[in-house]
Amino acid sequence: MNMPETETPSGPLCFSAQFPCDGRFCPAVAELSVKVALSLGYPEAEAREFGQAIHRAFEEAVRQGVSHDGVHVDVTLRPGGDVLDATVRCSQRVLLELTRSRSH
Repeated sequence: MNMPETETPSGPLCFSAQFPCDGRFCPAVAELSVKVALSLGYPEAEAREFGQAIHRAFEEAVRQGVSHDGVHVDVTLRPGGDVLDATVRCSQRVLLELTRSRSH
């Protein structure tokens, strides 16, 4: 997925979306997570680690056999000061709750 880069952020970027519980979405969700972390000033390595955690949680939803029509994976990324919170849910189950502080 190719997203345009911006030189100056216009404010904190929050991301919340619902995806079909389908493994084909794992890479896109991970890359979106990386873009959010980068937009908040996280170093590339930390942003990639964050994206990998999201990817693993999404894969877990698919592995648990909930991949069928009508089931979605909810992904929320929310900045708060020097931290980035992430939540991945599927079928009312929390698969990931992560708070990552930005190193300076």
